[in-house]
Amino acid sequence: MYTFKFHKISNAQPVQPIFPFLLLHELVFGKTYVFGEIQLLNALCIHFLTNKDLVNMNVLLIFYGIFLIGCGIASVLFIGAKAKTALISGGSSGLISILVGYFHSYPCTPFALAAIVVPFMLFFVFSWRSTKTFFKLIELIELKDATVQTKAIAFLIISLMAVVSIVVVALQVVGYANYLTARCPL
Repeated sequence: MYTFKFHKISNAQPVQPIFPFLLLHELVFGKTYVFGEIQLLNALCIHFLTNKDLVNMNVLLIFYGIFLIGCGIASVLFIGAKAKTALISGGSSGLISILVGYFHSYPCTPFALAAIVVPFMLFFVFSWRSTKTFFKLIELIELKDATVQTKAIAFLIISLMAVVSIVVVALQVVGYANYLTARCPL
């Protein structure tokens, strides 16, 4: 049986494990892994971050990825089969965010920067798509087209994705700044 080791941070508060897939596996299989006791898992879990701000950055990215996948699924449910591109873009960007969040568990600067850059780039993509959809929505309203409702739903979902993306960017920047301040005090 493998149990997660909780590391302490500077103010002596325990940090929860941030490998969600291993934690999920531990909860589902009752701390007994399918492949038995593997030393590799022990070695991986030693690399848990010990800073609360970076832990929050990691978890935030994973939830952000789940949110994006959920938006892709919601667009297909509300709009129908015409929203296949929304499902693909929401699913792929969500998967990228989850992977960056998962690999951000390792104390590595490129992943810390990717945790900021990926949502920032997605903000620009979703803002651009939202703007295009808004202008198309205005055209459809002027023409009194029957597809106004589906275009309005698409506009709202894409705009929500853009707003959540910029909030995630702001929280990631603040978390990274707090990490740098704690690591290198002036």
